[in-house]
Amino acid sequence: MSRSEAFLSSAVQAASKIHTVQDNIVAVKIHPDSISVLQLDPAMDVASSSDGWRLDRIVTWSLGRNVGPAPLQEDFEYLVNQIRQVRIEADVTGLDAGISIPFSQFDTRILNLPFMLPEELEDEVQLEGFWGDNEPELNDLDGKIVRYQILSANENEDRTTVLFSSIPETTVKRYTDLLLEAGLMPVYIENEAFSLVNGIYTKLSFEDLQKPQLIVHLCPGHNVVIGFTKNSIEIFPISVSEFDDALLLELEELDDISGEFWDEVGIRVGEHINQAIAYLNEVKNFPTIKSFWLVSEHKNIGNVETLLRDRVGNLRLKKIELLEDIEVPPDQAKFVDYFNNSSVFTSALGLATQSINIAGYDDSQRYKKLLDINFLPNSGNIRTFRQFAAVNKLLIAAVCVVFVASALMMGSTNIPELVSSSSKVVAYEALQGEAQTEAIRYKGLTKKLDKLRDNERKVSDFTEPKGFTIFMSSLATMLPQDAELQKLNVKSDGTVTLEGLSLSSSAISTFAAELVKSGLATQAPITQQKTGGYYRFTINAMIRQKG
Repeated sequence: MSRSEAFLSSAVQAASKIHTVQDNIVAVKIHPDSISVLQLDPAMDVASSSDGWRLDRIVTWSLGRNVGPAPLQEDFEYLVNQIRQVRIEADVTGLDAGISIPFSQFDTRILNLPFMLPEELEDEVQLEGFWGDNEPELNDLDGKIVRYQILSANENEDRTTVLFSSIPETTVKRYTDLLLEAGLMPVYIENEAFSLVNGIYTKLSFEDLQKPQLIVHLCPGHNVVIGFTKNSIEIFPISVSEFDDALLLELEELDDISGEFWDEVGIRVGEHINQAIAYLNEVKNFPTIKSFWLVSEHKNIGNVETLLRDRVGNLRLKKIELLEDIEVPPDQAKFVDYFNNSSVFTSALGLATQSINIAGYDDSQRYKKLLDINFLPNSGNIRTFRQFAAVNKLLIAAVCVVFVASALMMGSTNIPELVSSSSKVVAYEALQGEAQTEAIRYKGLTKKLDKLRDNERKVSDFTEPKGFTIFMSSLATMLPQDAELQKLNVKSDGTVTLEGLSLSSSAISTFAAELVKSGLATQAPITQQKTGGYYRFTINAMIRQKG
């Protein structure tokens, strides 16, 4: 962590009593025929062990129909309305939210690169064609969001193992628009395979954390097997036919699945799972293990477990009691009971452990997770801008304290004398002199505050033109309270592009006018577009250079 990041994190923690920070996101999960909203209690209130977990909110809402494997193309407006209603019913704490996108929308792979320190790799990936030079299939990444995480590095073997994943920008935008129009603020977009891994990982004992784990995820249109260790992860789709997918959905409603017909279905599905696991073992060299975790998106998991028992080679099926040691609010237990299958919450629980961590708390004080890869564009800027907002509130509070203290001191000495008899005129004049002295002291305090602000500006790592320093130091105080800046792009010619969201169109117009009026910019044209209850805005300003 750099000095500037440490300073901002400390300031946010100091401002926590006057600046409320939503630590844990609201996890939104789209099931085949329902929607769930889940939120954990803040991680700072629990032990690192999962025994201390508590669900703060959990609501499941039946859609009344199956939405299919591509719900955002076919049922976008319907899902927006349903998620909005679930959010209101859940009465979530804050509006920062996240959602997992099905793994099939991603290109995910493991890359073995020459040994590099994290800082060196961060510089290398900025070079055009870096990924294509190491993996020819990754030459065309235009229009895609690319993320990676170092899984392991060994200098002696000259090897850095990297988890690489990419997704089209248009796909991510569709999911962020879904949350925005439902009245939520997207701050975390995750590959559902990574959410599943984190959901299982958080529940593992210390002994199991050191062992390879295998997940079989059954979801109509998105069936997959995932193998992971602390230093590797392999993902491969299970080739279940649409016909068998439909039968698995029908299966959850049946009381009796005995008979030759369902035996054949179990054999077919089990064989597809065996083939996917064999691919991981034989082609990807994933360790052979004796058991697997079954995560099913079907409402009733009992029939699925019966169907697959003893049909996935010699592997033992391990049942997930995901909510067994997690406290559920009594008034919301009915939503958990909607499913006879707690494994449906695996990916949502994994996603709910994520946070933009504005206060910069140490990972050892938070929920344990293996992967932390956010596909939201400019996700790093959200954390920085919110830290600046917290610092700004802290400075304003300090000024208010000085004002109140001065007022109390002046009032306690002057007011009683003002209402006394005329015989105390001489004493009043003396007290007036004391008040003037306090005013001089107040000016001295104000100068000290100004000096503190100057010191805060020097913390910044930015080295833009001279006018940029003034522009950045003024930006946080000028930005309207009902607006949030999501992207800031500065060019060497002094051009600054600001992008974000606002609840008010007029507030942004006033903000742009103030940039010019204050002399910070020579011009600040605006582009606005209404999206649901928000206004997307873009301001292209030209910084006024100052010597």
